[in-house]
Amino acid sequence: MYKWLLLFLFTPLCFLCYGQQSTTAVDVDSLEESLGKSIDDPTRIALLNQLSEAYINSRYQKAILYNQQAIKHATSTSNQKGLAKAFAIRGTLLKLQRKPLEAISAYKKADSLYTRLVDMPNKVDCYVMLANVFIEYQDTTQTLKYLEEGLIISSGNKYTAGVIAAATHLGTIYASQKNSKQFEKMLQDATKAANQLKSSKSKELGVIYAHFGYLYLQQKQYNKASELLLQALQNSQKAKDQPTTIRGLHYLGLVYKATQKDNKASDYFNQSIKMAVDNDTKFLLSENYLCLARLLTKAGASTEAINQGLSFAEKAYEITSDYTNPALGRDAVKILLNIYDQKNEQAKVGEYRRVYQTLTDTLQNRTIQKRLALQAFQLKTQQQTQIERINDKHLQKIDAANNQKQWLVLALFLIGGGLTIVLIRLYLRNNKRTKAYAQSTQDTMQTLEQKNKQIDELNESIANQSQELQNNQKQIQQKDKTIAESEQQTALHKQYIHDSKVFTGEIQKVMLPDTERRRKVLPDHFILYQPKDILSGDFYWVKKVKPYVVMVTADCSGQGVPSAVVGMLAISFLNNIVQNDMKLDAGSILDKLREKVQQTIKKDDSENEEQKGRIEMALAMLNTKTMELQYAGAYNALHLIRPTRSLENFQFTANIRSMQQGDHTLLEIKADKQPVGHFIKEKPFTTQHLTLQRDDKLYMFTNGYVDQPNYKNRLFNKSQLKTLLLEIHNKPMVEQEEILAKTFADWKGDRPQIDDILLMGVHIDQEWFQMYMNDRTAFF
Repeated sequence: MYKWLLLFLFTPLCFLCYGQQSTTAVDVDSLEESLGKSIDDPTRIALLNQLSEAYINSRYQKAILYNQQAIKHATSTSNQKGLAKAFAIRGTLLKLQRKPLEAISAYKKADSLYTRLVDMPNKVDCYVMLANVFIEYQDTTQTLKYLEEGLIISSGNKYTAGVIAAATHLGTIYASQKNSKQFEKMLQDATKAANQLKSSKSKELGVIYAHFGYLYLQQKQYNKASELLLQALQNSQKAKDQPTTIRGLHYLGLVYKATQKDNKASDYFNQSIKMAVDNDTKFLLSENYLCLARLLTKAGASTEAINQGLSFAEKAYEITSDYTNPALGRDAVKILLNIYDQKNEQAKVGEYRRVYQTLTDTLQNRTIQKRLALQAFQLKTQQQTQIERINDKHLQKIDAANNQKQWLVLALFLIGGGLTIVLIRLYLRNNKRTKAYAQSTQDTMQTLEQKNKQIDELNESIANQSQELQNNQKQIQQKDKTIAESEQQTALHKQYIHDSKVFTGEIQKVMLPDTERRRKVLPDHFILYQPKDILSGDFYWVKKVKPYVVMVTADCSGQGVPSAVVGMLAISFLNNIVQNDMKLDAGSILDKLREKVQQTIKKDDSENEEQKGRIEMALAMLNTKTMELQYAGAYNALHLIRPTRSLENFQFTANIRSMQQGDHTLLEIKADKQPVGHFIKEKPFTTQHLTLQRDDKLYMFTNGYVDQPNYKNRLFNKSQLKTLLLEIHNKPMVEQEEILAKTFADWKGDRPQIDDILLMGVHIDQEWFQMYMNDRTAFF
């Protein structure tokens, strides 16, 4: 059950998936600048949707803010297309927050709007995403319902991508149900659709063949698996699709390993490893190393093979040692345990036994968390269904009772009117028929009594139903009482946490350089520092070491105690790295800092929306002898303002953007698109060089200022801040800080501050030059 579920969730497929677009694929700075200009409503909504989609993986809270703006703006302008897109993105955000019922509701709203717009492709995409939510919580009935209907709609509207997505997903489910006829039909449908594509035909075929080939491998149909995987390899190599090629080589290795053809299996595993290394990716590396280790450490293997297998197992464990994949890590450790046990190296055996137990505990915890999440989803679904059923029955009975009353009144009116006419006529014709009239009246009264009795029975039934509703209300009140008791306990915990925060905050303040220490190094500067709470995830750092002045502004991911602790660790590491007469450049300092952060803080559970221990920062080093500035950044840029006339011979590069206003120009020196900390594709940080001039102004800031929404839920954005800096840069630094603080307060209004605020400005003035030319500064 779990094997096919994991396969369904993690196998890459060629369908629309909100939030998979990385920030490097979209120039978010350009989008945000366009958002700040005067544009029409449809364009603004489209930009908000693009930005929220681009930020899903990198800055989750920012994605939520842009999504809220898109929904609000699209609703107010009745833009159904933009609103549908915004609700679809909202569903993905809620799914990442582990709120399945709310995600389903958002996807259904998007589906309803796309139905109204007769936008069948996007409707199908909604169905696929709804299926993803239901399959994650093991609701196969709903999954099949949406995928099968999506396949029908896609086929009828010739939506090729929808056919491929739905058929590939359905293939996975039919394989788990051992429905070979439907499974093979889905393979044919997906392949036929891919062959109809005008572009990327080979790439899509490669993905489809690799996916279905792996499903055949799971069913132990090795000949069919091998045939499809070879076709996948041929198509993916033709399309230069490296991930699918790496996956296809790995799957072929698994096929030959299962059929006892170890030499061929090793060859394919090694090819997959070589491609992954050449493309600087860790994709499937640990899996390949683990498979090679298993092949080389079989019973009866030579000492040389066992030693080589030991090396591969250690590499597999090293890649998974951050616990992002504890199952693979545990398998690698198990091999290491067996080898070191055979070698009688008890120290190693004891070490790896502890690691094995830790990984086992991690897997058990994740299993418990998933089971609890599944139970909560099923319970909430059952509760909703039960409440809806009770309400429907109640309404149906009330309607039925009202209908019967109306018919009885009508019947009485007709009977009464008819009797009156008959009695008058009888009375006029013959007084002898008086008895007959009396008997008829008696019969009518008996009928009325029977009808009234029926009405009483209906009223009693309605009263019973009302009593059921009251009982349900009592249960809800009992739950509210339990919640109130929990809230009282939570209040005590909150007070304890608050006291801990206050104490930690005092430690944090001591570690930050105070105004007096900063003035000894930076004669004319300001630091606008406004933590959101008692503790701050932002920190600044200034240090003078021969012959440099080093300046840092940084933002640690998350909020509260964890981010503050990461910040204090980073300050401690920087004090250790940055020493007098050091030979490191700015980029190397960030490389060293990243190494220490990774050694200290393990990568968080991959299911979490944010990775802990990530730091976004800007680091500038000024050589006081040559006035050369080195800069390296992790997402956070450096900004320099100087007269436009002095930039005639300035060497602009792709990493520098400019904005001119009046006689001055603001240069934005871009940062590397990676944090200090764990990252998917790490590379050395880039050091950029600039020669400073008198009267230059330097600015570095974190994202809290530009991400603050106002009463219209619009963000301040970076373009607006750069314009403001150009307007005020000629004013004294102290006055600039006051203007920036007031502008932020006016923009925020009554809205809460959503993040820590940190902005540093430095003026390279005459006093600066004299101070360092005379070399009379303090060192600390």
